[in-house]
Amino acid sequence: MTRQFTAYTKDYQEKCFTTWYSSNRPTLAVLHDSLPVDEHGRIPDVKLIRRWRNELGWDMRADELDVRAIELVSTDLVNDKANMLRRHAHMGFMLQEAGMAHLISGSFDSSSAAVSAVIRGAELERESRGIGELIVKMSKMSDEDINKEIMSRLARASDAGQVIDAEEDAGELDNTDTNQ
Repeated sequence: MTRQFTAYTKDYQEKCFTTWYSSNRPTLAVLHDSLPVDEHGRIPDVKLIRRWRNELGWDMRADELDVRAIELVSTDLVNDKANMLRRHAHMGFMLQEAGMAHLISGSFDSSSAAVSAVIRGAELERESRGIGELIVKMSKMSDEDINKEIMSRLARASDAGQVIDAEEDAGELDNTDTNQ
């Protein structure tokens, strides 16, 4: 009696890859237990699955799919944050408008509430439009405090093993040079 060999189809091999990838790349023994049967009622053994994984480049293909998935998620995160910042900027603008309208028409409980709305709205809009807190903080600092902040950040960077190439010229940062 002759035994006839029937190869697994490309579609079935693709189903095996999809099952493996969708299951987060389990070991082949674990994968074997979750594979569907082919059109002939068969499931390939682990040795054949390993051969397919190597010959068909499952790992490289899965890596490429992972990169694409990460890019999509990153794009979604960026879009979500951009939309949030747009909403916040709009709300900040609306608060400013409402505060200014009160100063003209009297719609807030008090003028101080209107002024507060204008200030808070401007802060919210500025933060949402990307002007960082550090810039705002530094704009309110004295030259001496800015110099201390820079030195503190340089010390932290140095402690973390980062190399920073810079020259310190206290006269430039301090603005207390009497020869001006």
